[in-house]
Amino acid sequence: MSDFSRRSLLGLAGAGILAPSLAFSEGPRLKKRAKNIIFCVSDGMSSGVPALLQQYREVRGLSASPWHRLAARDDVTNGWHDTRTLGTYVPDSAAAATAWGSGVHVLNGSINMLADGTKLTTLVQLLKGAGMGTGLVTTASATHATPAGFAVAVMARRDERLVAEAYLAEEVDVIMGGVRHFFTPRTAGAARDLVPDFRAKGYQFFDRQDGLAGIKRGDKVLGIFADGQVPYDIDRLNNPALAHVPSLKTMTETAIRALDGARDGFFLMVEGARVDHAGHANDFAGIIHDQEAFEDAVQAAIEFADKDGETLVIITSDHGCGGPGMQNGSMARGNSGVGLVTQAKMSAEETLPKLQNISASDAIDLIRTNFGITLTSEEAAALISPESGPALRLRSVYGYPFSILGLMLGKRYGVGWQGGAHTSEYTYLTA
Repeated sequence: MSDFSRRSLLGLAGAGILAPSLAFSEGPRLKKRAKNIIFCVSDGMSSGVPALLQQYREVRGLSASPWHRLAARDDVTNGWHDTRTLGTYVPDSAAAATAWGSGVHVLNGSINMLADGTKLTTLVQLLKGAGMGTGLVTTASATHATPAGFAVAVMARRDERLVAEAYLAEEVDVIMGGVRHFFTPRTAGAARDLVPDFRAKGYQFFDRQDGLAGIKRGDKVLGIFADGQVPYDIDRLNNPALAHVPSLKTMTETAIRALDGARDGFFLMVEGARVDHAGHANDFAGIIHDQEAFEDAVQAAIEFADKDGETLVIITSDHGCGGPGMQNGSMARGNSGVGLVTQAKMSAEETLPKLQNISASDAIDLIRTNFGITLTSEEAAALISPESGPALRLRSVYGYPFSILGLMLGKRYGVGWQGGAHTSEYTYLTA
């Protein structure tokens, strides 16, 4: 296995992945080293989110969520993850992923790069050098900060085209996510189309979930399933136009199938990225559905690991975002508010453009149809005129125009928000 023994190699991997973590319970000692690693990240998952998902499932009469069940097993270690980065307690995803991907704290905004321009060696580079398969799966752009943090080094996270080119150079075996133009530019001649170059290196390219079922051991996969970020799961489930988009669980199962059987094992990162985006948007329906989709993907990883017997699965988050939690003293009492989310059919991302240039009565109808909630005339006026009146007052508190919708819906759900930005809270870790 190159110049590394498996023991020293996984020691290095563990240093990068687990060093910032504070364990509080430990499962039984493993009798052998893990051959494979599946690292699952619910990006921007505040500590209240798993509880809200569990409560949402309870009012629907469903069993405990996969993460909730997993945490109670006697072969599991649970802990808290301290997400601080260089110079701040509040990380962005680039610096947080770098701490995992190279074991080094860097400034926010940088990916595996020190301020003086020094490039750090990444986990994917180490593992590929040792003959292991590698995969990155996300519901953000495939070149977003979290997946990139495990594989490449760039000074600024916004340079996602450079990340795409680095993926090609590093030959990450499985890459799946969104934002097509970083691989296939929208404007002819704007940049080189990378898809033919990936194909020349043996990759199969997919922009729809059709054909993923045919992926087999050893296949190299590039899957880019959206012009922008992969749609929120609530939109994917309710909008027939998005039927071609695979779930995070489907992407995870496909990646595992492609990587399984690699002679020296594999490393796979799975990111539920839009939990973070929903936190920024104070979108309770969005965050609940995407956390549930993330945990469905975790369940796929656990089922593989239980069957395989040589796979380490780690589940955590890179930071909190938005800080949602159930509150009393609101219009919704007890469990009834969270249950209202079952009536939601659309994310805030899809809703807000539809509130442009319509009347207050049309806004009331739109929210009633897609959320099962009836706004007051004053609330509707605030939504369609966010720069004046009560909406301006709300915006001065939160700083995000979309938080106005989140506050209005949240009052009915009985869910409040800390804000619309990243937080310094410790995050859960289960292994």
